[in-house]
Amino acid sequence: MTHFSDIDWTDEGGARSKFYSRTAIIPNAKYINRNVVFRPTDAKPSGIDTYFGRKVLYKTASATHAVLNFAIVNDQAADFHNTSMSAFPRLGDALNVLDHLSTYLYEDGFMPLVRAHAHAAIPLKRGAEILRSLFKLS
Repeated sequence: MTHFSDIDWTDEGGARSKFYSRTAIIPNAKYINRNVVFRPTDAKPSGIDTYFGRKVLYKTASATHAVLNFAIVNDQAADFHNTSMSAFPRLGDALNVLDHLSTYLYEDGFMPLVRAHAHAAIPLKRGAEILRSLFKLS
């Protein structure tokens, strides 16, 4: 998120002025190594062994920033150098959803996540009872 905020800047317009709303940026391994994690560009792709997905930066219709982690669903997505649409077959659907969700609870907040945190707290004893009933063997 910090990197996205840093690059969405112009001297004339200030913060969030470089990219138009509904701009998606798919960084490849070389870009991420050079500009985000500060490793040699030819180093092993950042996250290849630890992430379950690929990063996509998106400026929503309402100009909020989102950094998405798309699941690796095919061989093209497993290639961290590939930024073609074949590596992100459901990208359009996901971005469409993001354009319809927002929150004013905090900057660049993602509404389902905020709602989940606000309403997911279950008292320990009751939560244990619910989990037991869900997984009870008959």
